[in-house]
Amino acid sequence: MASLYHNIGNIYQEQGKYEEVLQQYKKSLEIEIRVYPRLADSKYNMGVVYTERNEMDMARELHREC
Repeated sequence: MASLYHNIGNIYQEQGKYEEVLQQYKKSLEIEIRVYPRLADSKYNMGVVYTERNEMDMARELHREC
C-alpha cells in the first residue's frame, strides 16, 4: 500500500504539483514507519521535493532523519 501512495506522489511530482506530492509521500511514510520503522524512503523523497521547492531547511531536516 505504501508503494501505491509513493507512485502517485511520483506522478504528481512530474506534474509539478508539489503539495499533492507531499501529501502522498506522507501517507506512504506513515505506512512505512508502521511496517518498516527503519526504512523510511519517503523521507528522502520528501526532502527532494522540498529541495525542488527551494525549502532547504525542511529538506535538510528530512535528509538528516534518513
